[in-house]
Order: sequence, then C-alpha cells, then structure tokens
Amino acid sequence: MLEIGTRLVSALRRSMVFPSNHSASTVGAKNGDLKDTKLYDLLIALLTSNIDLSLVEDVCIGNVLAVGQDYIARSAVLAARLFPVSTTTTIANRFCTSGLLAAQNIANQIIAGSIDTDLAIDAESMSMPDDGAPVMGEKITGHPVAEFRVAREAIDQFAATYFQRAEKVQKEKWVDDEIVPINVQVKDANEVSREVALDRDDGKITDGASAVLPMKRSRAQKLGQPIVGKFYGATVVGLNPKIGIGPSLAMPKILSKCGLHKDDIDVFVITEAFASMGVYCIEHLGLDPSKVNPRGGGVLEMELRRYLNQSRSESLLVSKGIEMWCFLSPVV
Repeated sequence: MLEIGTRLVSALRRSMVFPSNHSASTVGAKNGDLKDTKLYDLLIALLTSNIDLSLVEDVCIGNVLAVGQDYIARSAVLAARLFPVSTTTTIANRFCTSGLLAAQNIANQIIAGSIDTDLAIDAESMSMPDDGAPVMGEKITGHPVAEFRVAREAIDQFAATYFQRAEKVQKEKWVDDEIVPINVQVKDANEVSREVALDRDDGKITDGASAVLPMKRSRAQKLGQPIVGKFYGATVVGLNPKIGIGPSLAMPKILSKCGLHKDDIDVFVITEAFASMGVYCIEHLGLDPSKVNPRGGGVLEMELRRYLNQSRSESLLVSKGIEMWCFLSPVV
C-alpha cells in the first residue's frame, strides 16, 4: 500500500509518501490571466518553488494538448537548475486523467523499487493553440454516442451546492498555502502586455499545473516527514461513449479490488467537468451527497490535510474520468 504524508504517499510492500510542504499548484481559467503563459513557464514556476528537488530521480508530467510534450518536459527540468543532471523526465497522457496517471506511474516505480523519490506533475494550457483531434473516418464518427439522463433540478442543485462549498474554501483561504504565486504577462485585446501576479483560481476551465513529490516511506521517515494516509490502489475502466461518468464504473471496481464497500468510505472526490456527470455518478452509485466533494471539488491535498487529520480513521476515495484512486488514513 501507498502511504501519504502531508502532501506525500506509500505502497504495499514498499512504502511511498508525499512529504509535508511538497505540493504546489498554479491555477487559472481559459482566457484568464494564464492564457498567454506557455506550458514550460507553468512548469518552471512549480519547479522553482519551495519543493526540495535534490533527491528527485524522475519527473513524470501528465499533459494532453501541448505540442512537443517530451521536449518541453526535459527542457523545463533543465531550466529549473535545481535538479541533478541525472534526473529524467517522461510524459503521461490519458486525457482527463493524465495527472492521476503520472502519479500512478510514479507510485508503481517506487513500489517496484526502481526509484526512491519522484515528482508527479499535472500541467495543461487549454488556452494555447494545439493540434486538436485528428480528422477521423466515418467508421469512427458514425459510432453511436450513448446518452444518460438526469433531472434539470438535480443538476442545478448540484452546481449551486458545490460552487458554494468551493467559494467557502477560497474565502476562508484553506488552499492559499498550496498555490505557488506566479508573475505572468497578459495581453489585452490590442495585444498590449501587462504583468499580473496570480495567486488563485480565476475561473472555470483551468490553465495551470500542480505537483506532488512522492517517496519511499523509509526515506520520508528519515527526512522527518509526517504521513497522513495509505494509498490502497488505482484502476482504470472503459465504457460506452458517455462522457464523464467513468467514476460510476471505476469506483465499484477499485472498491472490489481493495476489499472495501462504499460504506467504508468517508469522503468521495469526483472531479468531472459538468454537474450532470456528478449527479449521475451520485445517483447511480447511491452515494450520500454530503460525503461527495465536501470542499466543493477535487482539492485532494487540502482534503487529506484538513479532513483526514480530524480523525485517524477517515477514508478518502478519489476519481477523475476513467481512473479511480482509494486513499485511507495511515496505520502507524
């Protein structure tokens, strides 16, 4: 199993942790203040933050849209000048779950004993031009798209409730210490640039990046890093083209693999793009809405620190798209 420290994790047979004060993110909205910021600038902002990078052996970056991802990743790590030259890079791409895939890839390397310390990053600039989807033939475009139906009233209630929860998180500054401020150049309609200091999420569709620094449990203990949870597993599952309802299948699968029932879980984090998807997953799985995204959204690090620390017996299940992770508090 994977142990999770304050911003940190560990795994079955080989422990892995996320150390305290080693999680960071930069956030912004499509066409917001990060709209003119290149992917490599987002990465360098994280890589030159308060993260201790001297022990990092590999950097895995989850990214979907950037052209030349591998070149950007390696160049950003070199440009940060805080890594040893022996630190390598790789890219993970599973569309919406690319960040989770990056973290899972790193967890697997640590569990296998390939490395002791690694850096997982999720970075995307949706405002920047990209190649987009290729032109597809009729055999693909003619494939029927499945539909699902939920009540409009339920969608509106879901959206209002979780927006209010997220607003409370921001107003009470629960995540301020998880955000790395970044100074960026923003162009106006006349292409005139001005410098903006960005230190919070400014909208809906995100341009931004986040990072966690996992390591072996033994190394975290040697460094005096607290551990707040165990990672029990991750899984993926495909389904008919019903966009965004992967958690409805992935959650039962990961619970089965871990020998758990939904009643064993205290917090469910479902990070989907639209309220209808969240409503469907909650209704389909029969979840208690009060247990779903209690902080308003998929704010994993803050959930671990502020919710799990209230009790050493709390459990947390995290889902994004087609991938599901299961976290539980540590057995010390």
